[in-house]
Amino acid sequence: MKNRGLAIGSVLLMMSLVAFSCQSKKETAKVPQRDMRVVIQEFHNILRPLHHQAVPEKNVKAIKDSLNHLLTLGDSLEIVPIPKDWEDISDTLKILTHHLAESGNKLREAVKSDSDQEILNAFMEYHDAFKSIMMTLIDKGKIKEEDHEHEGEKETEKEK
Repeated sequence: MKNRGLAIGSVLLMMSLVAFSCQSKKETAKVPQRDMRVVIQEFHNILRPLHHQAVPEKNVKAIKDSLNHLLTLGDSLEIVPIPKDWEDISDTLKILTHHLAESGNKLREAVKSDSDQEILNAFMEYHDAFKSIMMTLIDKGKIKEEDHEHEGEKETEKEK
């Protein structure tokens, strides 16, 4: 009787470990461990045309078409390792990336509402949350502003 209970307990423990292992692999597979700089750049490359083209045109379809990838990248910013040379602002980055993830959740909810205006408003909030990350990195000298300027901004600044 004692051996049977031990055997059942062992089997249950092994099943739990296998289930946990599969879940961890699934979560890791969603977001490969990459440098935060790379994720930020990729996120920005998707966000920029949406903000400067889709939003002014109120092209909600373009936003929806890019949303899954954009939200996955945004969520990954909360869990990718912070570069060693950015560790002095890691607490700030953790707060800002968490805010971005929360804004992403609001955007997901807005998409469910199927209201174009709610989607556009939530998208702008998401954009602004990312902009806070970018401005912090620029202000702290972690990235150069010219590396992340939008098309036409350099010319506009030179004209002033």
